[in-house]
Amino acid sequence: MDSYQITSRIVDQIVVFSVRGYFSSDAGNEIYDALDGLHAKGIRVFVLDFADCQMFNSTGVAVLLDISGKVREEWHAELFFDGLNEICFQTLRMTGLMTNADRTLFRQKFPNLGKSAPPKPFKLRP
Repeated sequence: MDSYQITSRIVDQIVVFSVRGYFSSDAGNEIYDALDGLHAKGIRVFVLDFADCQMFNSTGVAVLLDISGKVREEWHAELFFDGLNEICFQTLRMTGLMTNADRTLFRQKFPNLGKSAPPKPFKLRP
Protein backbone atom coordinates (compact mmCIF):
# COMPACT_ATOMS: atom_id res chain seq x y z
CA MET A 1 0.00 0.00 0.00
CA ASP A 2 1.35 3.41 -0.97
CA SER A 3 1.62 6.08 1.68
CA TYR A 4 -0.84 8.95 1.72
CA GLN A 5 -2.45 11.34 4.18
CA ILE A 6 -5.62 13.35 3.74
CA THR A 7 -6.48 16.36 5.84
CA SER A 8 -9.69 18.28 5.46
CA ARG A 9 -11.06 21.63 6.48
CA ILE A 10 -14.07 23.83 5.91
CA VAL A 11 -13.59 27.47 5.01
CA ASP A 12 -16.57 29.67 4.15
CA GLN A 13 -18.75 26.63 3.33
CA ILE A 14 -16.05 25.21 1.04
CA VAL A 15 -14.55 21.83 1.88
CA VAL A 16 -10.87 21.50 1.09
CA PHE A 17 -9.35 18.01 1.05
CA SER A 18 -5.55 18.20 1.05
CA VAL A 19 -3.75 15.12 -0.25
CA ARG A 20 -0.17 14.31 0.73
CA GLY A 21 1.77 11.48 -0.86
CA TYR A 22 0.54 9.04 -3.47
CA PHE A 23 -3.09 9.22 -4.60
CA SER A 24 -4.48 5.71 -4.98
CA SER A 25 -7.97 4.28 -4.73
CA ASP A 26 -7.57 4.07 -0.93
CA ALA A 27 -7.07 7.83 -0.72
CA GLY A 28 -9.85 8.50 -3.21
CA ASN A 29 -12.31 6.23 -1.42
CA GLU A 30 -11.64 8.02 1.86
CA ILE A 31 -12.72 11.28 0.24
CA TYR A 32 -15.61 9.67 -1.63
CA ASP A 33 -16.98 8.18 1.60
CA ALA A 34 -17.02 11.62 3.27
CA LEU A 35 -18.96 13.38 0.49
CA ASP A 36 -22.53 12.34 1.33
CA GLY A 37 -22.36 13.63 4.91
CA LEU A 38 -20.85 16.93 3.79
CA HIS A 39 -23.43 17.37 1.04
CA ALA A 40 -26.19 16.63 3.57
CA LYS A 41 -24.82 19.52 5.68
CA GLY A 42 -25.28 21.90 2.77
CA ILE A 43 -21.76 21.94 1.37
CA ARG A 44 -21.84 22.63 -2.38
CA VAL A 45 -18.20 23.45 -3.16
CA PHE A 46 -15.47 20.82 -2.87
CA VAL A 47 -11.75 21.32 -3.48
CA LEU A 48 -9.14 18.61 -3.84
CA ASP A 49 -5.76 20.18 -3.10
CA PHE A 50 -2.92 18.14 -4.57
CA ALA A 51 -0.04 20.53 -3.74
CA ASP A 52 1.66 17.80 -1.68
CA CYS A 53 0.71 14.89 -3.94
CA GLN A 54 3.44 13.44 -6.12
CA MET A 55 1.45 11.07 -8.34
CA PHE A 56 -1.87 9.36 -9.05
CA ASN A 57 -2.29 5.73 -9.98
CA SER A 58 -4.96 4.50 -12.39
CA THR A 59 -7.32 3.30 -9.65
CA GLY A 60 -6.99 6.68 -7.92
CA VAL A 61 -7.96 8.43 -11.15
CA ALA A 62 -10.95 6.07 -11.49
CA VAL A 63 -12.17 7.16 -8.05
CA LEU A 64 -11.69 10.82 -9.07
CA LEU A 65 -14.00 10.13 -12.01
CA ASP A 66 -16.57 8.72 -9.55
CA ILE A 67 -16.17 11.75 -7.27
CA SER A 68 -16.59 14.10 -10.21
CA GLY A 69 -19.71 12.27 -11.37
CA LYS A 70 -21.28 12.46 -7.94
CA VAL A 71 -20.43 16.10 -7.24
CA ARG A 72 -20.77 17.68 -10.67
CA GLU A 73 -23.39 15.55 -12.40
CA GLU A 74 -25.56 14.05 -9.64
CA TRP A 75 -25.56 16.99 -7.19
CA HIS A 76 -24.84 19.84 -9.65
CA ALA A 77 -22.31 21.11 -7.11
CA GLU A 78 -18.81 22.44 -7.74
CA LEU A 79 -15.58 20.42 -7.69
CA PHE A 80 -12.16 21.99 -8.14
CA PHE A 81 -8.68 20.51 -8.36
CA ASP A 82 -5.90 22.73 -7.02
CA GLY A 83 -2.13 22.60 -6.56
CA LEU A 84 -1.47 20.00 -9.26
CA ASN A 85 2.06 19.35 -10.46
CA GLU A 86 2.50 19.02 -14.22
CA ILE A 87 2.26 15.21 -14.27
CA CYS A 88 -0.92 15.15 -12.20
CA PHE A 89 -2.46 17.98 -14.24
CA GLN A 90 -1.72 16.23 -17.54
CA THR A 91 -3.19 12.99 -16.16
CA LEU A 92 -6.46 14.72 -15.25
CA ARG A 93 -6.48 16.61 -18.55
CA MET A 94 -6.17 13.33 -20.49
CA THR A 95 -9.11 11.84 -18.59
CA GLY A 96 -11.28 14.86 -19.33
CA LEU A 97 -11.53 15.92 -15.69
CA MET A 98 -9.68 19.18 -16.38
CA THR A 99 -8.89 21.58 -19.18
CA ASN A 100 -6.10 24.12 -19.38
CA ALA A 101 -8.60 26.80 -18.32
CA ASP A 102 -9.59 24.78 -15.22
CA ARG A 103 -6.06 24.96 -13.86
CA THR A 104 -6.54 28.46 -12.41
CA LEU A 105 -10.34 28.57 -12.20
CA PHE A 106 -10.52 27.83 -8.47
CA ARG A 107 -8.12 30.65 -7.50
CA GLN A 108 -9.93 33.03 -9.83
CA LYS A 109 -13.34 32.22 -8.38
CA PHE A 110 -12.25 32.19 -4.72
CA PRO A 111 -9.21 34.50 -4.48
CA ASN A 112 -9.68 35.17 -0.77
CA LEU A 113 -10.11 31.60 0.41
CA GLY A 114 -8.20 31.20 3.63
CA LYS A 115 -7.90 34.93 4.18
CA SER A 116 -11.40 35.49 5.55
CA ALA A 117 -11.60 32.93 8.36
CA PRO A 118 -9.41 30.31 9.97
CA PRO A 119 -10.14 26.83 8.65
CA LYS A 120 -12.10 24.40 10.77
CA PRO A 121 -10.46 20.99 10.48
CA PHE A 122 -12.63 17.90 10.68
CA LYS A 123 -12.01 14.18 10.63
CA LEU A 124 -13.06 12.13 7.64
CA ARG A 125 -13.37 8.97 9.71
CA PRO A 126 -13.87 8.67 13.49
